[in-house]
Amino acid sequence: MNDIRNLFTERDFLTLTSKVQFVLDDARIVADDDDGGKYSYRDEGFPDQVLKPKADQWFGVCPKPE
Repeated sequence: MNDIRNLFTERDFLTLTSKVQFVLDDARIVADDDDGGKYSYRDEGFPDQVLKPKADQWFGVCPKPE
């Protein structure tokens, strides 16, 4: 979890975690929504195209510059 936390400022991390819940299980990256939708990155892969809106626009946060 610290790897994710370190990517963002404290304020942006709080904004992000107010919108999503991270559940660590050491094996999978799965996105679930409140309506029962699910996307497994292990099973379905990462999308080839850039999604719109982009995650930073959707969540309203950006990773810290390196």
